[in-house]
Amino acid sequence: MGATFTMFSRSKMIQALLAHDSYVPLTTLQVALTRSIPVTNSTAAQLLEPTTGGYVRQSYAADSAHWASSGFGEYYNTMVVTFPQVTAVGWGLIRGWAVLDPGSGQCIAVGSILDPFAATAGMIPRLDPGVLLRGLYD
Repeated sequence: MGATFTMFSRSKMIQALLAHDSYVPLTTLQVALTRSIPVTNSTAAQLLEPTTGGYVRQSYAADSAHWASSGFGEYYNTMVVTFPQVTAVGWGLIRGWAVLDPGSGQCIAVGSILDPFAATAGMIPRLDPGVLLRGLYD
């Protein structure tokens, strides 16, 4: 499902446009799964991520090979984001996602998963291309 950029990332976009001499582009992002749907102003510390069973955020590049324009003012992931195999119960019901700047620990975008899933032992969670759809919707 589509998600808007957070206030942190909106500030970075304005900086890139109006003060580009002080803007440093990101090269790597992290993708997180969440047990609740994060709100637009969420920070990484506020995310309700799984804490057991082999869960770890996944790195995802910030480049045109990994992100493409929908043609409607949005960008989406072009590659599958694969998480480690769930090794134990405790991940819970996965309802949302977040894209983070690993350097600052700030959320870039947050969103909901159209079809939430219960992460059970043995499964390998993945977010298919197009799931991380991000745009400016206000």
